[in-house]
Amino acid sequence: MDFSTENEDVPPPFLQRRSTWIVAAAGCVAIALCGWWLRSNHIATTVKELGARHQYDSAWSALRSSQSGMGDCERFGLTGNLAMLDERTDTLLLRMADSIKACSVPPDSLLEYVSLGNLRIANHSHGLDSSAMWRLQANVFRSASECVKADSSNKPCRDYGFAALSGMKDSYGQLAWIQSALVRWPTDSHFLAMQAEAAKANALAKLAVVPTPVENKAEAVKATKKKTKHH
Repeated sequence: MDFSTENEDVPPPFLQRRSTWIVAAAGCVAIALCGWWLRSNHIATTVKELGARHQYDSAWSALRSSQSGMGDCERFGLTGNLAMLDERTDTLLLRMADSIKACSVPPDSLLEYVSLGNLRIANHSHGLDSSAMWRLQANVFRSASECVKADSSNKPCRDYGFAALSGMKDSYGQLAWIQSALVRWPTDSHFLAMQAEAAKANALAKLAVVPTPVENKAEAVKATKKKTKHH
């Protein structure tokens, strides 16, 4: 009889098992991903907190140091959100609206960037003639209108549209715009204050185009003199 001294049921050493290396590799990947996520989350939290405290220079510095710590879409989103808070920015918002198109962003958010970017360009511009300024404000209103069409609950775009109409000195448009907002938010104190502002501006605009009694009398005298001269 042939007796074998090898026991085929004895498992290989722990470090030589395939499952050990598979689990170890998966663990390393999980640790790396967890570390990346923690770093990304820490950067995002830091930038948001600095922005909320209006420490914009520090927030931009923290964001610039995160180039390898987060994905493009997350970085674009943080950049856009910080740019909306920082009043000094204008064209950056337009660049973010273009860059973030590749990410999963609602259409109204893109239009919000465009509206605010153009509105700030108008506010920061000096020396533009009235025609150029009107066209710029019209661009703001156009994008704000599209934003509200995309999402009627977008309050910032309603603010930007109202500001654009103010810049165009369209008091009737202001009143109609804010009244449509009050249909949705009838008790909103911010919109109610804007309605009062628009109503006052519209009343003043009507007074400016309606002839006063003195003007009416002067016109009547001129017409009488002209008629007498012809006779």
